[in-house]
Amino acid sequence: MSQNIPKPAIKRLASLYPMLSKLLEEGQKSLSSQELGTLVGAPAHTIRKDFSYLKDKPISTGTYNLSELRDVIGAALGLTSKSKTCIVGLGELGQAIMNYPVLLGDNYNLVAGFDTNINRLEILKTPLPLFPAYELPEVVAQKQILLGILAVDTAYVDKSLQRMIEGGIKGILNLSPIILPEQIESVQIRNIFLSGELNLLEGLIKNST
Repeated sequence: MSQNIPKPAIKRLASLYPMLSKLLEEGQKSLSSQELGTLVGAPAHTIRKDFSYLKDKPISTGTYNLSELRDVIGAALGLTSKSKTCIVGLGELGQAIMNYPVLLGDNYNLVAGFDTNINRLEILKTPLPLFPAYELPEVVAQKQILLGILAVDTAYVDKSLQRMIEGGIKGILNLSPIILPEQIESVQIRNIFLSGELNLLEGLIKNST
């Protein structure tokens, strides 16, 4: 990212962005840095430091204008236009995301789905264009897809990952059972491992008393 925002700050700003949209919809117009920090579980000074990395720094008069703040964060993180996204793996999890694209939020345009099972591609009823997995690199390059959601079984992770990178995908949301490195070549990866998150929650609960 050209503004050289540290990764922890990017994570907090990315989490804050949709919250600001919801607050604005509810009629909230401004909040203090302490109130903003509470939303993402960070102290006020950390939030102010995060804002200092932004090229167009939001103005504070004790509170921040939420509309201005959302616009500044959106511009810094590239959220002002929709990014093309695809799903790789159309099992039950992939189908759930495909059938409910609202889960992805307003900033992502789902433009393709891929699966190794040709029969599955033929019977699925969806307006989303579907393709066999071997066509992934060509379709991704042709459609200029930026992001991919990886929802395949363990046996297909390596080949799917290779195809996504070959096609030019720059970011992968990994929902597969295998935890991948946070970066492979020039591709950024985020792992969402449900059982691991549940383990973390249970550990936090049992160690909070």
